[in-house]
Amino acid sequence: MNSLLLHPEVLTLQIVSLILFGSLSVAAVFAVHIIREWQAKSHTQQQYALEKRSYFVVTLIELSFFVYIAHLLFFIYTINDLSAVIPGAMCAAGVVSANGYGGWLMMVKIVIILLALIWLYVNKEDLHTKGFIYFKPKLYLFLGLYGLFFVDLLLQYSFFAKLTTLTPVLCCSRIYTQADTLFSLSNSLLVTLFMGTFVALFIALWKRRRRSVAALALLFMVLSYFAISYFFSTYIYELPTHKCPYCILQKEYYFIGYFIYTALIIATFYALVSAIFDKQELYRKAELWYLLFMVTVTLKFVYYLLVNHTFL
Repeated sequence: MNSLLLHPEVLTLQIVSLILFGSLSVAAVFAVHIIREWQAKSHTQQQYALEKRSYFVVTLIELSFFVYIAHLLFFIYTINDLSAVIPGAMCAAGVVSANGYGGWLMMVKIVIILLALIWLYVNKEDLHTKGFIYFKPKLYLFLGLYGLFFVDLLLQYSFFAKLTTLTPVLCCSRIYTQADTLFSLSNSLLVTLFMGTFVALFIALWKRRRRSVAALALLFMVLSYFAISYFFSTYIYELPTHKCPYCILQKEYYFIGYFIYTALIIATFYALVSAIFDKQELYRKAELWYLLFMVTVTLKFVYYLLVNHTFL
């Protein structure tokens, strides 16, 4: 057995993941049964029993999702911590890229967080809407998420099982070379696309173009990853050769990465739910969080320009 599987943080993650998956498995079994028997307009004893059971299922799902959010933060802390024991790794970037599972695992976790936040909002709407119009859709969404949780569990185990302290890995400066950026774009073109998409997204939010908002929000999230990794991070580090989306999570940079990524995820969440429910307040909240993200991620870049009147 890989000794890293017995690392205290890794072992804790694995145990919590198993408990979470076990809880969600119970909820999934009940959810399938409820979907099959559910008759919203019925007033039978069976329907009454199903409604009572649904409160238990919804509460269990809600609690599990909130635990998973904390679990993700602990996962990020763990992979940063493991960079101290894996040769060659200077931060989480080296750990994540140490095998073929790390990148896929991170993508699945981000998708789960976004869908979990959307589920929580749909559940809130369902509880405040008469007629149970969102009840079955939210259970179907949960069952889809349950499948992703299973994938997440397998990927997480495979990722940690394949980690080793015997083989050196690349540091972030070697991993994030310009040749690996989106379609090998130059920094200037990458930032132009990033800014252009932001403006288009803001216009779509302002005019409440639902389909455009959803498409542009997902595109902007992808562009943000590359723009942060290959351009804006260099200004945060104040070093043109240091390109990394993970080091900004460290204390040397005042943990600014946590706010940057949190703002981006929340903004994307509000953009997606606004495209679903078409509510003015959701569009405005998305705009606010996108503005907070942009201010935070470009702050050091703007400061550099003001002081030096040039680019790194």
